[in-house]
Amino acid sequence: MKHSFLTALAVASALSSVAAPRSEAPLFRYMPEPKAVTDFAGNPQRPSEVSRSSADVARVEPLSPATMALKKLPASDNLGYLDMPNGEVWYYTVAYDKENVKHEAYSEVIIKGFKLTVYDTKLDIVGTVEDAVTMAEGETKLAQLQITPTVTKKFFNYDDKYEIMVGLAFNTSKFVNHYRTVVYSIGNNTPLATFQGYVTSAVNSATDAWSEKFWVTFMTEEETTTPEVNGIVNVVDLVFNTYKSAGYSGMGDPALTVRVPQITVAGENAMPFISTVSDGKPWFAVNRMKYCWYEDPFDFNNDNPTPDNELMVDLYTLESSGDAVAKLYSTTTIPSTATIDDLSFLYLGDFSYDNDLSFGRYSADGLPSLIITRQHYMSGNDSYTYDYYVYSTAGKSQTAAGEKKITIAENVTGGYFMQDIKGFDPQVLFIVEDGNSYKFNFVSLVTGETEVSLPYMIAENVYLTVDTERIPSADGYVFAAAQTRGASQDNGDVYTAMAYITRDGQVDHIDYINVGKNVDLAQIYSYYDGFDPYIFNLDDNREYMALVKRKNDDGKGNHEELLVVSSDPEAEPLLQLGPDEEMGSIANIAFVNLDGDDPRLVVSYVKDYSYTFAAHQLPLVGYEQGSGSRGRPYVITTVGGLQHISASPDAYYVLGCDIDASGHTLKTSKYEFTGVLDGKGYTISNLDLDRALIPTVMKPSEADYEAGVVRNLNFVNPTLEASAEDQAILASVLSGATISNVHVYDAKVTSDNCDVAGLVGRVSLYSTVSECSFNGTIDVLENSVGGIALNLVTSSAIKACAVSGSINGGSEVGGIVATLNANAAGVSDCHVDAAIKAKNTIGGIAGDSGRALIANCHVEGSIEATENPRWGGGPKAGGIVGNLAPDFSALNPDNEQTEPAGPAVKNCYVDLTSLSYTGQTSASEQYPGQNDTMHRIVGASVANAEPDVIDYDSEYNPVYGDPREPDAGLEGNYAVASLNRVSDKIDDALTSTEGKSVASEDTSVDFFTAMGWKYGNDADNPWNQTGDANHPELYFEGGLLTVTPAVATVEAGGEITFSLSLHGIELTDELLEGFAFEIADETVAEAGDMESDGKAINIVVKGLAEGSTKITFGLNGKQAEAQLTVVRNENSITEINGDKTAVISYVNHVARCEGSRLSVYNAAGSLLRQGRDAVSLADLPAGIYIVANDSASLKIVR
Repeated sequence: MKHSFLTALAVASALSSVAAPRSEAPLFRYMPEPKAVTDFAGNPQRPSEVSRSSADVARVEPLSPATMALKKLPASDNLGYLDMPNGEVWYYTVAYDKENVKHEAYSEVIIKGFKLTVYDTKLDIVGTVEDAVTMAEGETKLAQLQITPTVTKKFFNYDDKYEIMVGLAFNTSKFVNHYRTVVYSIGNNTPLATFQGYVTSAVNSATDAWSEKFWVTFMTEEETTTPEVNGIVNVVDLVFNTYKSAGYSGMGDPALTVRVPQITVAGENAMPFISTVSDGKPWFAVNRMKYCWYEDPFDFNNDNPTPDNELMVDLYTLESSGDAVAKLYSTTTIPSTATIDDLSFLYLGDFSYDNDLSFGRYSADGLPSLIITRQHYMSGNDSYTYDYYVYSTAGKSQTAAGEKKITIAENVTGGYFMQDIKGFDPQVLFIVEDGNSYKFNFVSLVTGETEVSLPYMIAENVYLTVDTERIPSADGYVFAAAQTRGASQDNGDVYTAMAYITRDGQVDHIDYINVGKNVDLAQIYSYYDGFDPYIFNLDDNREYMALVKRKNDDGKGNHEELLVVSSDPEAEPLLQLGPDEEMGSIANIAFVNLDGDDPRLVVSYVKDYSYTFAAHQLPLVGYEQGSGSRGRPYVITTVGGLQHISASPDAYYVLGCDIDASGHTLKTSKYEFTGVLDGKGYTISNLDLDRALIPTVMKPSEADYEAGVVRNLNFVNPTLEASAEDQAILASVLSGATISNVHVYDAKVTSDNCDVAGLVGRVSLYSTVSECSFNGTIDVLENSVGGIALNLVTSSAIKACAVSGSINGGSEVGGIVATLNANAAGVSDCHVDAAIKAKNTIGGIAGDSGRALIANCHVEGSIEATENPRWGGGPKAGGIVGNLAPDFSALNPDNEQTEPAGPAVKNCYVDLTSLSYTGQTSASEQYPGQNDTMHRIVGASVANAEPDVIDYDSEYNPVYGDPREPDAGLEGNYAVASLNRVSDKIDDALTSTEGKSVASEDTSVDFFTAMGWKYGNDADNPWNQTGDANHPELYFEGGLLTVTPAVATVEAGGEITFSLSLHGIELTDELLEGFAFEIADETVAEAGDMESDGKAINIVVKGLAEGSTKITFGLNGKQAEAQLTVVRNENSITEINGDKTAVISYVNHVARCEGSRLSVYNAAGSLLRQGRDAVSLADLPAGIYIVANDSASLKIVR
């Protein structure tokens, strides 16, 4: 009657993976599972029912061509996955040194030793561990060897070798088991340490990705120190010892030791010890019943539960993150409601394992909440129902009853965690009875409210099933439900289906999956990671993984196969695996390292109790066009193609079309891009990122060819929620790279606690960023921000770049770059028009400058500082630079300037509407001018530095000499006269920190040309001569004009609407006056009504006669093109078959005709797809389609 959260409903669920196909985990009951076999909530993935009979090995020929990227590990007695400290998943195999011992009535296998082999993500050998099994006195046999999935480094000692823990379970002469854990360095056969017990928990409290701070807990069963509980005899305690990493003198005493009397364990599904991490501190929850659950566990005729019982949860943690010992924080009690008529059990850890100790989701006071399971035994049918509740915990140093805060579900038979979708609450699916049917309730884990409730039957022959998952879509999410009903074609092909259901219960579309002939059973993998359309290949069609039972060729019985099949029913399978003569039958599958550089589909086989891993590199099929060479670059046409750059980072790439990434969160890994990416002017829209699209763009130092280049690329509406430092939309790091003509429009960049930039992060080693722009909002509040780049160093340059929108940051915030180092090549010909708000050290071009030259730049918008730096010095805010470092190269050893300062800000123009400080004014300053650090050109400079101390007064306060001389590195800088000088003490001059005032109307092309600005249309001549002469822009500014649809078909006499959007700039009435468009062939089409809603321009075009024409749109100096094809009116098609069209129905984007093969054609007569019984048109663009079978047709207008 053992229950797991994925209950009996999961019997029909799809394939999943387990750590070892021959899992004997019950001996190591509380050992955690590896990440590769658990879901995002910590629960075991949905099980598969896979037969392992020897009769399955009936078909041994190779079935699939997709084996070139296949790597096999040697057959072994056991195998599994390892969780590495850096987040990767590695592999292991174990070969036993065995002896077969025959007894009179039976024989047994004695394990005398083992050889453990560890493999990295590429399945290359890292090292081995080989050792004999040594038994202690009273031990009779090694019953099981279990590899602990958590791998550490520098936990048990201080070397750089990875450490692996081997759990050993021994039978004894006293009919109890002994447990030991032996620790080895991978590659060394000598044990590092031996611990009594086995690992039940291992958590890492490090607050960054490159460190580790593990807390490892071992459990032993020991003679009790509590011989009776409430009058009931107790013999054994479960003892949990938690260790922190070793010091220089070795492993110390446990950081925590707790004992749980065995008779107080809450029940069969109890997890007495769970752990988690919050804010850099480990938390440990030890739970047990106050008394034994049974009133008298030794009276087998007495099933009464103990009255007045309660679940007790002791929480332990560190008082501060640097402590070495965990202490009792609080004790929370949950009353038991068990009676003889309601045999119920209370559990912590049964719902979502460690996540049952939850921080942040249910309370804002920093205290954890508890997710408690109440399990009810139903004696009538020997089953269980479950209630799930969220309880508060007692405060520090308190013992108190928990308060029920949320009811997640009651009286359910289990549930399924749905995939987390960005922007939506996490959900659990509960299936409940509804009269003679069922309801599918999708419940928020945050509120406990049912967010979506759908009936079992959605439409005719369309059902929700236990194999239902939540999938991201362009407008949020849909539910994908694997259908249990199959259909066969006249040619014997068998189809199964995956139905996509909207939140309001409508059929969005249905994919029909051809699993071939002679199929007895087909089941589609329906776990969230299998729905990524780019996991198996790079096109936009979704592929499915299916387990099928196919009849053997001799007609006797069947065998199992694993298929990867496209949603295109005519496509051949990408992968088809059956029983293998060498490896045996398929046992399990797993997706491994999908977010890393070596994603794999790992298939494990079993033959005569020997196991083999066969790992297929993903995707199975790469780019369909190109070879990655300079002459034949790979052609990227999908989001999957963008993700797959990491597989060949030194190749040449081009975009082949615009790419819409709606509904996809791009998975980015760590790699160095040394190739060339040419966007060809195409646009990537709606990217959703948590890190930069490309981690690092670099040109190798030895490269004498074009490398580390990204150019000619647009981004529209990207979002970046940075989860690491130095992130930006395009790249995190540039090293010798060249970025040109890359533009970002309508972006949203945020982060809770990371430095970010709009386009690129750190720019170094002669990198160049030119003719690029960023438009959008950046909001990080506490950190450094750069509109284009975060940091510019080592002879790198930013040239002819533009930023517009708004920036909110902390300190060191610049419109172009946050910090500009002295050794950078500088910033030139840049334009900023943005509302910049930050605490301090803010510049329209650079927040902090080490004096690399800033020249010929124009700053518009506003700058607002809100807080002085912690150590004083005023707001440090300037129209060009917030803080300008002194020219130390011009100072002698006595800190006296002996040479003219090198130019630092030259020929710039500040045209801000406001430059303000809204924070609290400093009450005092240590020396004159210390806080006078806000000016129109440069905020803080050498003039604000502390003067020389020439004496001390009677109270030992310094007496200062003359103030520092003004910085001599400012030349030819102007500020608009309408922006008043912040300080009248500063000269209104070309060489001052306030610049020289000039009226806006007195500026012109000639004025800026005289300053050295160059007009044209390239990086060396970037200023736009035809724009507003008083407010100069770069030649490429003015937004990006796009048209939807870009390719369209309409019937003669019909109409279609084109929608024009201008990204990166507000669509004003003034701009609309300059809108124009041209239809190249006016005999084919003519313009109709036009309107604008302030966001887009919508134009109706009417088809006149058959033909094709180009339509060119122009707005604000930008152009966009659409191609329109006009076809003859197809009404005659429906008339040909008269009322026979009625046999084809069209509902919810699905055409149906039971018992026939349907074909879908476009208006030009091209066959698009076919299907048996039904065919979906949901993914087709707007247009006219004909659905036909042998006797009928139906015209459909989408």
